[in-house]
Amino acid sequence: AGLPCAPAVVYLMGNQISTKGAQALARWAGAPGLDQLHVCGNPMTSAGAAALTQSPTLAGLRHLDLYGNPIGPG
Repeated sequence: AGLPCAPAVVYLMGNQISTKGAQALARWAGAPGLDQLHVCGNPMTSAGAAALTQSPTLAGLRHLDLYGNPIGPG
């Protein structure tokens, strides 16, 4: 059912979020209320970025910050 007071903006910059961590974020029950997710400067790969951008629970995001992750060319 998600968190009753889920945050609208989450900053996870430089927290060593790997591809597996990004995949877990993509499944997070609290994600549907997010407006912005900042995960820059983490070691996630293109697979992690794809999990975030294709996640149904993150479909309402208006801003996803992936700067500084080794995801390669778009």
